[in-house]
Amino acid sequence: MAEQYAATIDEAQARFGEKGARLRAEARATVALFRGDLDTARSQCEEWVAQSRRSGEAYELSQALIRLSLVQAGTGSPSLARHSAEEALQVARATGVPSALAGTLVLLPWSLLDEGTERALHLLDEAIEVGTEVGGAFTVAAAVQGKGPTLPQPSSITSDAPASPHSSPREPNSARTTRSPPSSRRSETSRNANGPTGV
Repeated sequence: MAEQYAATIDEAQARFGEKGARLRAEARATVALFRGDLDTARSQCEEWVAQSRRSGEAYELSQALIRLSLVQAGTGSPSLARHSAEEALQVARATGVPSALAGTLVLLPWSLLDEGTERALHLLDEAIEVGTEVGGAFTVAAAVQGKGPTLPQPSSITSDAPASPHSSPREPNSARTTRSPPSSRRSETSRNANGPTGV
């Protein structure tokens, strides 16, 4: 199945040029990831990011950076993984697309442990809010799990990665609607999570 998918993408590259090249890198990164070939997955994710930058497609760039961050973490480069995750979040916020934002909000918190958990918990609160807004069950479940006794670790995120580049952490295409930048709703979400006051 994976080989057939990659072959289809190779054909798309021949037909669609630059866009096909981006799709090819995405497909090859996914195939390599699920074969356990993290070095190849990393190089293909880097190519995916480069192609997305050239195309100017912010949504695709955010998704490429998410996958690159996961693979960088899995290959022992936590600083690079954090940098990629931070950029993914910045790009996702700029797109105004909730489904782009949802994946980065779940990804970034594990890389913030050296700063303490306050920012990580705020991001997870926002992930729950955005995931609920777009109907993203994966995002909400991952964020709730992340708010448990320990935050998710890179190895567990990488091992649980989706079998298709169009499944989680991507949300359904129907969720690709514009969204205003996040506001003080995150703090409100945090207060609501603790229940009504005075109870």
